[in-house]
Amino acid sequence: MSTTIPALAEAVDLSDPEDIVDAMMHRAPLALPGDDTPWEMYRALRDQAPIFKSRHGVTVVTRYRDCLATLRHPTMDLGFRMRADAAAGVVAAQLMAPTMLYFEDPVDTMRQRRLMRGAFTRQAVVHRQPELDALVDDVLARCAEMGSFDFMNDFADHIPVAVMCSVLGVPREDVPIFRDWTRRSAPATGAVVNEDDAKDIELAFVGLRDYMTGLVAERRKAPGEHDLLSVMIRASEGDEAVLSSEELIALAIFALSAGSDTTTQLVTSAAYTLSRFPAEQAKLRADRALMPDALEEMIRHSGPVHYAQPRLVMERPLQLDGYEVPVGDVVWTSVPGANRDPEQFPDPDTVDFERRDIRHLGFSQGMHLCIGAMLARLEATTVMNRFLDWFSAYEVTEDQIDYVDFGTMRGIRTLNMTTQRA
Repeated sequence: MSTTIPALAEAVDLSDPEDIVDAMMHRAPLALPGDDTPWEMYRALRDQAPIFKSRHGVTVVTRYRDCLATLRHPTMDLGFRMRADAAAGVVAAQLMAPTMLYFEDPVDTMRQRRLMRGAFTRQAVVHRQPELDALVDDVLARCAEMGSFDFMNDFADHIPVAVMCSVLGVPREDVPIFRDWTRRSAPATGAVVNEDDAKDIELAFVGLRDYMTGLVAERRKAPGEHDLLSVMIRASEGDEAVLSSEELIALAIFALSAGSDTTTQLVTSAAYTLSRFPAEQAKLRADRALMPDALEEMIRHSGPVHYAQPRLVMERPLQLDGYEVPVGDVVWTSVPGANRDPEQFPDPDTVDFERRDIRHLGFSQGMHLCIGAMLARLEATTVMNRFLDWFSAYEVTEDQIDYVDFGTMRGIRTLNMTTQRA
């Protein structure tokens, strides 16, 4: 076990599970400095109370087997807190309200996933490879001219939002405004949202709503070939419950949000992880066939998603290793706690690109398994392969990484580096 990180020790009493959970819920601990800071917090909670019901009424699970059982439980409501926010007048929650059945009703979950999946099949994803290659090389060419650049803001942040705009059928010339909207709306899931962030979030979601309203109307009149809105419109025509315009707008915003910032942070954390483990980077450069396993290992070790959406147990209790979570209780899963559980992954704090059977929970599990996981993997694999192709060496020049707490996700604010052309 590593020694306690000073910033974490000052912010959280690691000997008190109650204080750890309180910090996770209210104190934005993902913004604390230190590359492994949150993992030390999850380790402390897992060692003392792997299944812990706090005074907040939330049961927090940090072991792999308990997190997996929670994510696979068939009757869970993920939207209960969003409904409360919508009732309180929170614009983001109000705009997402039409997707709330997607989080609550297993039958409706599968219906909406069936309507969306046409845009995320293997064929549809592979179809985007040439476009993705050209996009990545175009951005890398601009970065190479600079020599020194910010991987996060100059490179990574330009790729996923452009890909998701293409998936949605947004014209290329409008991508910059979508990039601005996704940046502004990212803190919406934050543990602590200040007044300025709240205003930015509201403006971003209003902009997204107004734009998508017009785009949905256009697609209803003249559907496209492969874009998500057209796929859902065509698929719902033969469905018992045709998607309303409000549902289409909400699902489009949901897809954009889920598929942009998360993938941006995934590739940024991957680039940083490679710099932290130079021996593994050298191994990957020597044998690029390792990339698929390397990507899964980096997601397991330092992926950006830290918490799955809190789940309200419905219809039947959740059984966890002899502990019963009753109907009506809320369960919160620590994804990184599970992904570095030594019972599941030997030597979990070490990055090993030859590790096998990496069944991490970075894309969730069960009926809410990330529908865009295949696209995210394609983007991340392409970005990292092309980045290593362009640059024979790079060095991160940040004295200390500035982390951002996005509530469910830990982000890297900037990743400045110097590079050497291949």
